[in-house]
Amino acid sequence: MSLDIAEQLLAQLEPQLDQDRAKYHDEIDIPYIVFDEFLDKDLAQQVSSDFPPIGDSRWDFNYHFNERKLGYNIEHALPPSVDSLVKALSSKAFVDYLEKLTKIDGLIPDYSHSKAMHYAPSGGFINLHMDPNVHPDDRHLKRQVNLLLYLNENWEKSFGGELQIWNKPVTKCYAKALPILNRCLIFNTMKVMHGFPDPITCPEKDGRKAIVMYYFTREDKEIRQKVTGYKARPSDPLSAKINVFSGKVLLRIFYFLRDHFGLTQEVAGRITRFVENLRSKNK
Repeated sequence: MSLDIAEQLLAQLEPQLDQDRAKYHDEIDIPYIVFDEFLDKDLAQQVSSDFPPIGDSRWDFNYHFNERKLGYNIEHALPPSVDSLVKALSSKAFVDYLEKLTKIDGLIPDYSHSKAMHYAPSGGFINLHMDPNVHPDDRHLKRQVNLLLYLNENWEKSFGGELQIWNKPVTKCYAKALPILNRCLIFNTMKVMHGFPDPITCPEKDGRKAIVMYYFTREDKEIRQKVTGYKARPSDPLSAKINVFSGKVLLRIFYFLRDHFGLTQEVAGRITRFVENLRSKNK
């Protein structure tokens, strides 16, 4: 099935490659592109419906000052439709297309690091950030490209959750994309500040669903790791800027504990969620 998905995707994308490559590189410092109706609609709806509910034990919590969302614990098998999709997005044929679109040769997919499925509950957010530059398990794998596919049917503008695309110094917002069903964004990881900093306001039973893929290149020399670079927007209040700074400090502590004492992201997420719940009760 994954080969069929890849073939369908490429039949749609390749005829427009020259035009889309020009769009992707139009803002040379901020390479990105937005596709609507990326997948067959029935497949997009099936993948969306196969997301486990928010309270399912297969989700890991990413709850801290700079984000509140869930990532799938890939120790569990992916739902069948999701598994077929991420394999299609990892296929040689699709990766070859990505290399032509982004002008980056030698791309290597790894959805185990991205966790493949992200789910932000009502109130969820992630502050503007630049992603880490290297794979946590292989310092020769350099992060290059992100692919985000949204799976939210009947998503209303009033819910928020727009992915904001900013330049590195966070002086200009280039785009805001609502996370509607079957909308896909592809961008250069190390050139684009992105996030949805304002907490979403969807109904409690719903959430902001996304398939997330990362693509790397293998470098000869080991790469010095940079942590996630969160930043506040110029218009954010002082309290938000303090939260962003506090979150960056905690993130560096987590990286130290992970690298030296084996602290897992799942455990760290549960600790920070517990602390956040205490803070909320005391407000």
